[in-house]
Amino acid sequence: MNEEIYEKVIACIEDACEMEFTDITASSRLREDLQMDSLKMIMFQIRLEDEFVFSFNPMEEMADIFFSVESVCKYIENR
Repeated sequence: MNEEIYEKVIACIEDACEMEFTDITASSRLREDLQMDSLKMIMFQIRLEDEFVFSFNPMEEMADIFFSVESVCKYIENR
């Protein structure tokens, strides 16, 4: 996994949640482990689009992309 992308994804998560996490790992699940609700997920998506200068395709399976930190990083790496 690309370390630069990983760090930026973590920063986007913390910005969307308005808090710092000390225990985020690549396998951290966004909803279950980080307690991201629907509003935080939308804010996270917007933050990612701003940070990485792209837009998510609404036809993509968002639940698969926004499952874990690792799944988000892999999606961005493969764009």
